[in-house]
Amino acid sequence: MRLTLAASVAVLAALVAGVGGSTAAAPNGVELKTAGQILTASRAAVAQAATVHIVGTIADKGGPITLNLKLINSKVGVGRLSVGGATFNIIRIGNTLYLKADRKFLEANGGAAAVKVLAGRWFKVSTAVHDFKDIAPLTDLVQLVDAVLGTHGKLALGSHVTIGGRPAIALVDTSEGGTLYVATTGPPYPLELKGTKGQGEIKFESWDTAVTVLPPTNALDFSKVTGG
Repeated sequence: MRLTLAASVAVLAALVAGVGGSTAAAPNGVELKTAGQILTASRAAVAQAATVHIVGTIADKGGPITLNLKLINSKVGVGRLSVGGATFNIIRIGNTLYLKADRKFLEANGGAAAVKVLAGRWFKVSTAVHDFKDIAPLTDLVQLVDAVLGTHGKLALGSHVTIGGRPAIALVDTSEGGTLYVATTGPPYPLELKGTKGQGEIKFESWDTAVTVLPPTNALDFSKVTGG
């Protein structure tokens, strides 16, 4: 399971705690399944999850991609990303994105007018706006996790380990490299994805832990500022 992370990296590049739950949860039986069946069960569990905290670093030819996101279902999220040297804070509530970005991000997604007015300020924009519609999947729990887990080579069962205090089983990508750790108690959530040397890692933490997301005050309207 290579940690170029296929679809998620493609989306990101275009824009150029311990694990929650009780460690005493009952075994979920996934260790009795094949590697492919475990991955299917894990993705099905993600589709039913309420929240997750995703944090980590992905190696990319344009530079490291870092993400720190708390997601609620498919319509609400909050966090911070850095892509190709451009950094931005993000809040999504429904079909509205709130962003606070550095100069490099604004230059690429709004030009000089955006830099002049929006640098260091929160602004809001619809998820339907062309330059920003690809950001929305980053704040969709199911879409983002599916993108991270969706591309892999041949999988094999690995060892039993403990990740963040929670029992897990390793799924090893024997052809592409990388290892995914899936919880063997409670819902079979993904807990961690490690790439081969130098590819980075992503942790999936605090599953189903309450998250409060509020819109920032006095956010500027992107379309009115830039005319876009």
